Amino acid sequence: MRKVVFLMLLLPFYALGNTGTFQIKHIQVEHGHIYIFNSEMKNPKNCGRSGVIKLDKQSAGFKEMYSMALTAYTTGEKIGFWSNKCTSSPWGQTVNTAYASYLSK
Repeated sequence: MRKVVFLMLLLPFYALGNTGTFQIKHIQVEHGHIYIFNSEMKNPKNCGRSGVIKLDKQSAGFKEMYSMALTAYTTGEKIGFWSNKCTSSPWGQTVNTAYASYLSK
């Protein structure tokens, strides 16, 4: 029973993909969503466009992830994201959408 409960708790994380850590090169705002760019970023969900991740304004933690991204950008620190899906973008291609973020030195 413990193993079943443990696996049930971990299953949501198996659906997440990691962008790896990188320095933010460009931040863009369109329609209230934040787009973060770096060509070195991994494309963990194999979305239509790589090198960009979307911070969806409707996502839980949006403000915190945006704050963390601005901090990383202004300090030059590396940031990483966990992506849970591909969503539409203003450029007609899908992009990774952030579920969580983290800073790394």
